[in-house]
Amino acid sequence: MGGTKTITITADNAVVSISGYLADASGQKHIVEQTSTGTTILGSFSPAAFTDRNGDNFAKTVVLPAGTYSIGAVGSPGAIFVTNDAGGFGPVTNISGEIASSAG
Repeated sequence: MGGTKTITITADNAVVSISGYLADASGQKHIVEQTSTGTTILGSFSPAAFTDRNGDNFAKTVVLPAGTYSIGAVGSPGAIFVTNDAGGFGPVTNISGEIASSAG
């Protein structure tokens, strides 16, 4: 998928900005979290047909509870990744997650 980034959130309801580049910019995509019982959709978006100064064609903010997450990983609880409407995923390059704000 193009690299991962691990973030640890110490307070509930942290706002996290997730961005990256999808070669397949067609259709709706979903940012999902893998849990021990399946997946949870955190947000949906349509990638832009152009890139920003960071080389990204999507950016989405999501709210996460306290925990450790692997942005861009697949395969274990805490993994956050991008899927299409069919549940499949293609390469996401330059994926990143940044904690934008966190309640105390």
